Amino acid sequence: MTVAVAYAGGPSSRAAVRLAVEEARRRRMTLVVIHTTPEQDYEAPRYAGPETLEELEAYLRGTGVNFVIRRPVAPDVAEGVLDEAQRVRACVLVVGLRRRSAVGKVLLGSIAQKIVLDAPIPVLAVPPALVEG
Repeated sequence: MTVAVAYAGGPSSRAAVRLAVEEARRRRMTLVVIHTTPEQDYEAPRYAGPETLEELEAYLRGTGVNFVIRRPVAPDVAEGVLDEAQRVRACVLVVGLRRRSAVGKVLLGSIAQKIVLDAPIPVLAVPPALVEG
């Protein structure tokens, strides 16, 4: 069993990683960071590039928690995260939330919302107040 965290490189993802590290430490489990990229956007710069992942890896090495970074490519990001969480037998999945306008929710949807609603395992959602604070 592992603790999994969805990671996209932004402030909400960094907050989720911090909480996931604590959860993995508390449960004495390996942390699996899931950085899913949609197939059609594999080369897009908005997804965490090597330098962002290097920073993440350096941070994780300093925590003392055993970790693995997984980078699946999937047609749908939320489904890719959920599939990978099941593959690594996660007992909990941590996701960061961010504020979005009503129009943003309608036009773009919410990957985190889909993960929370479709997950077959418990999801620990990091609210915007913890991200911003």
